Amino acid sequence: MNDRTLGHMPRRPSPSLFRSAITALGILALATSSGCSPKAPLMRVNGAQIEGASITMGLPPSIGAIMRVYVLGENQNSFDIQIRGVRGEVQMLNGRYRLPVSMALGTWLPSDRTTPFNFSINIPVTVGIAILRESVAMACVPYTLQGVADVTATSTFRLDKDNYPISQNGCIPRQALLSAIPGG
Repeated sequence: MNDRTLGHMPRRPSPSLFRSAITALGILALATSSGCSPKAPLMRVNGAQIEGASITMGLPPSIGAIMRVYVLGENQNSFDIQIRGVRGEVQMLNGRYRLPVSMALGTWLPSDRTTPFNFSINIPVTVGIAILRESVAMACVPYTLQGVADVTATSTFRLDKDNYPISQNGCIPRQALLSAIPGG
């Protein structure tokens, strides 16, 4: 039997539960509406440097140099966003040498802030030597980072957006590459 047949009024949800449900639905509606979609994070390369030699054990083992790319991620939203990963390539010496970038990051950018983060790229020894040969008369080796970042907006609702573009130019000291590449 239901409550009415017994002469009772139906039970109403508590006001605090009702307010919580309305608030959650309002936040969800705001977060998913097209007018309030997350702003794309602004990402600027803040520099790059050669950190040293790398040896990757495999068949055959590979030797190279580690190039660390430093990025400033600016989050203009009123909520935190996460950079899940970066994909693309670093082009060195005006695009003659292309190094793939594919890094899972999981870096959170707090709301209304600029946050530094970094990732590394392996420069195989054969590519490093070729770059050193072509850059003999240069003090630094020009590079361009072109790619995309995948972003999650808010940890609560996990609104995923992919392929935010990154494109920056820079220069790494040739001497640092020379020191890191065996036989360079």
